[in-house]
Amino acid sequence: MVKPVGPNKWKLSTMTNLSSSKGASKKCNLVIDNARRHDPLPTFREQILLESNDKIFAYMRGVREVVKRLRESLGSVNAEIKYLLRCKDTLEKSFEHIRKDIKLNTDTVNLRKNRPKRESDHDEADNLLLMEKRELNDIKRGLESKLRQVQRQLTELSSSRSRVSAVLEERNEVLEFLAVHAANGRTYKTHMSDAIRQIGPEEFLPDGIAEELLPLIDTPEAQTADKESHDCTHRSSELRREVKLAIGDAHVRAQDAHENVNEGLMQKVAETVSLEQKLDLARGKNRKAIHKLERHKTLTETAKGYIDGPESQENLTTREYMNRPLVATYHRHPNTTIADTRRIIRASTTLGISIEESRKNIEMLVAAKNRLQADLKDKRAATATDTALVRLRRRRANHRWVMDKVTADPTIEKAATTPWKKSNTHPRSFSNK
Repeated sequence: MVKPVGPNKWKLSTMTNLSSSKGASKKCNLVIDNARRHDPLPTFREQILLESNDKIFAYMRGVREVVKRLRESLGSVNAEIKYLLRCKDTLEKSFEHIRKDIKLNTDTVNLRKNRPKRESDHDEADNLLLMEKRELNDIKRGLESKLRQVQRQLTELSSSRSRVSAVLEERNEVLEFLAVHAANGRTYKTHMSDAIRQIGPEEFLPDGIAEELLPLIDTPEAQTADKESHDCTHRSSELRREVKLAIGDAHVRAQDAHENVNEGLMQKVAETVSLEQKLDLARGKNRKAIHKLERHKTLTETAKGYIDGPESQENLTTREYMNRPLVATYHRHPNTTIADTRRIIRASTTLGISIEESRKNIEMLVAAKNRLQADLKDKRAATATDTALVRLRRRRANHRWVMDKVTADPTIEKAATTPWKKSNTHPRSFSNK
């Protein structure tokens, strides 16, 4: 082994310098690596500008998304107001129909009072009219409740629309702070899903937005206004569905009540006509009995006249004298009497009694005839009144008439006072109710 010539101190000094240089080089390399990782690049200025622009663009995209959402909410509220106004018009029309049905029911009840007193007793038709009135009043109360709900809902929708419009106007003013040509040709995702209202606001805003910007983009006022408009439109759609069902139910119930009354009136008319036919048949039999009894009375009077003989003695023939020669000769014999006079008187008296009974029977039949005639006249008046009322109800069933203070056309009252056959007088005993 070769022994070193140079001194150790000299060698150690050189090795120390080499080690120091190596450490300095290593440290410089570490500094350079660290600088490469952390020191700003020459394009730092441009990068700062691009990041600022991206932040501004993300903010503006978020605001535009909020504006788009608010505009859709405003459009939904406006459309719901339009639909609800149409629903209100239909509801008011149905309510007017129910009011007309109530007026028609009242007119029917009042006009039935024009019937004769004999026919004005409470019957099943009156019960049907009362049931119809109760049903119509119940339907009217239900429609009034729905109408008040629609009015309140329209007020809420109007308030919600005003609030959404105010927030939308405030968000639109934000968009005016930057130029519309700041996009630098970039395209950004601006699609908003249909289920935007079912998710949180941070889920539909564009990506890359800082958390601290979210309250500035989608403000609490915007979220509250959007949620309120969504709730109002949902409640309005539910109310429209309920109103539609209520209108259909009201139409069916009112139609059923109307038809029940018409059927009841027609059944009453049929029963009255049946009684009229029986009364007419009884009148015929009564008239036949009167004629037969009058003929019997006439024949009895003729027979009584023959039995009584002539009124003047000058008209008596010789064979009719009670003291004619034949009778005088017969009386000369003992115990001979002739009872012609007593027998004639008895027969005349008997015929007189028969004539008086016939006269009384004729008066009784005439009284019965008058009662039948009056009853028939009242029945016909009642039939005419109920029939005219049914025609009136059918004519006004389409509700194409104007409500006024007139109870009904005068043909109804005229029907109750029509001069019937062989009578120029009104039906007797009209009620003054």
